[in-house]
Amino acid sequence: MKFEVTLNEIPVGNYVGNQEKEFYQKQNDQQRGKDVVIDWEFLDHFNTDNNMWVDANGLDMHKKRLWHRKDYEMKHTDNVAANFYPVTSAIVVKDKNSDKQVTIMTDRAQAGSAGHRSQKNIELMQNRRHNGFDDYGLFSALNDKDSNNRGIQIKATYQMQIFRTNSSESSQRKMQRIIDQPLLVSYSKDFLLGKEYKTISAPQNQTAVQTNNTNNFLGINSFVRQSGLFKTSVYAYGQDEVLVRVQNMQDNFDGKGLNMQFDVDEFAQKFWREAHYK
Repeated sequence: MKFEVTLNEIPVGNYVGNQEKEFYQKQNDQQRGKDVVIDWEFLDHFNTDNNMWVDANGLDMHKKRLWHRKDYEMKHTDNVAANFYPVTSAIVVKDKNSDKQVTIMTDRAQAGSAGHRSQKNIELMQNRRHNGFDDYGLFSALNDKDSNNRGIQIKATYQMQIFRTNSSESSQRKMQRIIDQPLLVSYSKDFLLGKEYKTISAPQNQTAVQTNNTNNFLGINSFVRQSGLFKTSVYAYGQDEVLVRVQNMQDNFDGKGLNMQFDVDEFAQKFWREAHYK
């Protein structure tokens, strides 16, 4: 499921002064500003058991728990901000009583948390706006404005997948690739109708490699092996040189412990055949 959310200006008071903490804290919530989150609540007796998983720099998924730290004993307070974590590309919750999993993928880095509302929700911070110094971070207000001196409008897109881990596969890494590297459209000024252009297509190879439908560089962008999904990016590095970057798109969190093997020789042979294909 795809959610496109537009958040208009967050209203704040017009106070402009020395931004002292004492004055800032005396304002009411309407004057001071707000932190606005997008909140998804799950029904059917879903229970997060106070657990969530967030990604680190768009790579590994790490388990977090409400009001818990590995290094010290954390006290339960009214400061819910202590349970918000950086979400680079995805946040996940799992049902305590079943194999249901909910994954929400973001199009940018945001703060996120889960389980605050009866252990059955995910919330992501879409925008914050305050008119003074709250003594919790930078010595300036979080008060971004547009050219009309009004609070900025924030648009965000969220992708959600709800599935059963025992019978379905996660689409998190595949969707992350689409979000991080969207289709780019370019135009050529020298295109002429009737002119013949050479089209390069990949040769058929059904032994161990299967090309997908998103090839964009010499017919080689990614390929699926029986041991898992790899993402390969090829860049021109120099004369007669290319740089190949290989990423395992099925990590330990969703990969179910599969043994991932990438055959460099096989990839090089396929790449050479494609480059010399006529």
